[in-house]
Amino acid sequence: MRGILLAAALSVAAAALAEEKNLAPDPSFQEGEKTWLGYVIENPSTWTFNAAQGGEPASVTLTGGRTFLHSSRFAVTAGKTYRIAFKAKGDGKVSPGLLWWKPEFGMAEPHWTRPEQPLAAEAAWKDFTVEFPASPESTEVYVRFEVTAGSATISSVSVVEVPAPAGG
Repeated sequence: MRGILLAAALSVAAAALAEEKNLAPDPSFQEGEKTWLGYVIENPSTWTFNAAQGGEPASVTLTGGRTFLHSSRFAVTAGKTYRIAFKAKGDGKVSPGLLWWKPEFGMAEPHWTRPEQPLAAEAAWKDFTVEFPASPESTEVYVRFEVTAGSATISSVSVVEVPAPAGG
């Protein structure tokens, strides 16, 4: 009986992990500008990719002015909800968001979802999590991190589809 219960528990855990597949391209920024592109909105602004070293994870530091960083595009399912999780530290404010696209690279509506207010980084690594519903017409998305003041170092990005509630 214990063997059956253990097998059932492992099966449920495996299913949960399968649902939590990280969709974010290069979530640790190790490929740098091959998968993430920085943009200056207001100077002075910079972004620097940081290799993992001394117990610190690989990361990217954005300093503004006002600057943002985009991931490569990746596929999503229209109408689903997606969760962005990441770590950040610094003295800046970070607006994580998702930019939704229709087939053939047309902008979906809403096009950009993000928190109403930027999230404040702190001196030590802090975990952040936000959820956004996909546009009913979205088939692709990319992650955008915008830093509007100060400096923020970002690492360990995850984008996962949020499972539908049981019975829904």
